[in-house]
Amino acid sequence: MPTTASFTSGRHSQEPGSRKTPRKSARLVTRATPELKELVQRAADLEGQTLTEFVAASVQVAAERTIREREVTRVGAEYAHAFAEAMVHPPMPTPRAREAAAFFSAVLGEE
Repeated sequence: MPTTASFTSGRHSQEPGSRKTPRKSARLVTRATPELKELVQRAADLEGQTLTEFVAASVQVAAERTIREREVTRVGAEYAHAFAEAMVHPPMPTPRAREAAAFFSAVLGEE
């Protein structure tokens, strides 16, 4: 279903002499097919919400889920335990690791 969206700040500049106060929210404008709008309106009605309330709540849930899925790395208990064990009892560096550390120290001038 094709949709488009544009974002505008809710704070509009005031003209001299204007007594309007700036809005405290931002506007989210989207276009949708009539079928999509009807579907969303039906869902909003079932939830006892306005179309705007339903869309805002749904977008928030979807955004939070997307961010959580992309920013949080989940690992199994076995891997978490191995990581914690390595942090508490780190292994001794290998000869190759010592060479690499010496090389980078020399390159960075940290000797």
